[in-house]
Amino acid sequence: MNSMKRTLLTLLLTLLLTTAVSCKANDPDTTDNNANDTDTTVNEADTGNNNDENGDKEQTTITFAVNGWERGLYENRVEVFEEAHPDIKVELVSVDELMGNQNQGNAVVVELGGSDDSLLKLVQGADIISWYIQPGFVGDGLLLDLAPLMEGDNNFDAADYYPSVLEQYQWDGGTWAVPTNASYMLIFYDKDLFDAADTA
Repeated sequence: MNSMKRTLLTLLLTLLLTTAVSCKANDPDTTDNNANDTDTTVNEADTGNNNDENGDKEQTTITFAVNGWERGLYENRVEVFEEAHPDIKVELVSVDELMGNQNQGNAVVVELGGSDDSLLKLVQGADIISWYIQPGFVGDGLLLDLAPLMEGDNNFDAADYYPSVLEQYQWDGGTWAVPTNASYMLIFYDKDLFDAADTA
């Protein structure tokens, strides 16, 4: 991954982290064989130069694959990001289109792992993906270890995340994704009503 892509990844990672942190704050209670290279820090990644011969900034486009139901969540964040970084354009692309599921909408369930090439299709069609990952994907060299970028970013604080949420994406000594949300399945009931109905 070249230094410009790493810089863009760092910037988009910051965007995603901002989204995740703001979600928590509101909560009440390409296949690249070098993808696993963890020697690059944020400081090294930020040394990329995106100027043309005249010294003017060239606009770089990065693609971000999202599910249809997520698109609305990211559109406003992308606008804010692009205003802060006018030389970078973020193009949201559909996961379904990249997967060849255009006519099936959000009901598509893709089996992950094994011989399935779902992640390969996504990483070939987008620079950043919003997708469920599992440890088997790391061995395929399709994911970048984000730990060095997080460690080198003064704005990133792992304490902003519930430990169990962040830890589910940490294995083999790396951090392979940034959680943008967490949901918990709970059932609430009125014990007095259940006792009164003798249903307990």
